Amino acid sequence: MTIKGIIAGDASGATLYGTPLPLCFIGGSYRIIDPSISFLSRICGKIDVVCSCFHKEIERYIKNHEANRVSSLVSVIPSGYVYGSGKTLSFSELIKASAEEEDKTIDAFAVCSSNVVFNENAGKIVSLFEKHGKTLVLSNEERTLPFFLIEHDLLIYYLKKDQICGLPDKGNRYFAEVFAEKVDGERDYYDMNMRFVNEPLLCRGLFEKEDDEIISSCYNAPPAAFGENADVSSAVFTDGCVINGSVKNSVLLPFSRIEDGAVIKNCVVLPGRTVKSGEICENTVVK
Repeated sequence: MTIKGIIAGDASGATLYGTPLPLCFIGGSYRIIDPSISFLSRICGKIDVVCSCFHKEIERYIKNHEANRVSSLVSVIPSGYVYGSGKTLSFSELIKASAEEEDKTIDAFAVCSSNVVFNENAGKIVSLFEKHGKTLVLSNEERTLPFFLIEHDLLIYYLKKDQICGLPDKGNRYFAEVFAEKVDGERDYYDMNMRFVNEPLLCRGLFEKEDDEIISSCYNAPPAAFGENADVSSAVFTDGCVINGSVKNSVLLPFSRIEDGAVIKNCVVLPGRTVKSGEICENTVVK
């Protein structure tokens, strides 16, 4: 079965701390877009990451990707340019434009947004889809997430009926339960990173599966360093961090420095920021 992937690379055009949301760090040195690309690369022969705002930044990231099989599968394209619309396309318009360009060699489309983090055995997803056919939706509890796997002919049918703005009716949906989280802002971002710290089984299930590995672009920085007076608990830190003070329930982004005597609690420390000795930061973003 030939499946084409479509990722809305910047569906909301959102940035977080001045960085395009898909390229923000999660779980240490991964980016938000990495699980989506890694997942689709196991089930799709081709992936389009369609961007309205940040195509240059996302394209540069994809080109530096460690895994050649991913960089060769993925095309990063500005929405207006590739589909000739001359305007920013909505999520449903992106799907419609891509589906109408494809011929019968595509059996199905896998569509998702880049700000959804999920991971699952790709073979199981495809097997479930082939068993039931029609539409497969990934869900978390009772919330439907913007990912679906749909037959080409069925997608065209719904497009002609102008029903693709939402997902097809429930009679054609089959649900697969996986870990999935949607990141829409600072609070979502902080909460997701804290889940990785506080739920070790979830973290291992997402990042440490040999068959479902999440692949990421190499970030050229030394490992995080901890001084003899460092006191760290329930924290997410990335490469290049230097920690000599106290850090609790916080997210430290690349090259942040916590000096001896500094205290960080319930914070996000932006890249390259230094918290000096004697400073106390709590419940804030250190900019």
